[in-house]
Amino acid sequence: MVRVFATAIGDVRDRSLYADLMPLLTPQKRERIEKLVHAEDVVRTLTGERLIRDIIERKFGIQGAAVRLDTNAYGKPFLAGYPDFHFNLSHSGRLVVCAVGGSPVGIDVEHQGDADWKAIASFLSDEEQRDLSARPAEDQRSHFYRLWTLKESCLKCRGKGFFIDPASFTIKIEDRGICLSTGSGAIDLRYCFKTYDLDRGYSLAACSEGESFAAGVARV
Repeated sequence: MVRVFATAIGDVRDRSLYADLMPLLTPQKRERIEKLVHAEDVVRTLTGERLIRDIIERKFGIQGAAVRLDTNAYGKPFLAGYPDFHFNLSHSGRLVVCAVGGSPVGIDVEHQGDADWKAIASFLSDEEQRDLSARPAEDQRSHFYRLWTLKESCLKCRGKGFFIDPASFTIKIEDRGICLSTGSGAIDLRYCFKTYDLDRGYSLAACSEGESFAAGVARV
């Protein structure tokens, strides 16, 4: 079963809170963090690193340098040496979330004030755009964020992120459930989806490759 965890970022002014993490990171990740301009981005990234390391320590009893986090060719992280353990991280605003399971997973959280949603909507499939436009104006913003988090969680679950054209598939949100439709209109039954109610003003969705989800989010 896929479990979802959420935590809030700490004081963005105090990077010493994360000094112990820096020596544990790969050179590539340290370089990426050092290039970040905004303190909030640094703290969100390091909070995610601490969150997944704490989860791994509780699950496997390994910690520190023994935790070897690597990435695939498309940048999706994995725990080296544990092929049956899958995880994915996302952060936005003051929240950092993580999904873990026994099959490929993806997760996305979005603060609804962080983006020009109407511009991003151009990356939806034609069917998704028609569905969005058909909704009452007062409902379009919330529906877009629910749809976009589902879509991005699926991209991340598939392990290639935006190397896959987000308009090449459609997320169908229906009373009977949520599913993925391919460009040909066929339903791809490999993927399961779930949305969660988290903090006000945030949208959260997760995708797994055939694995069910825990009912709620564990706050840590």
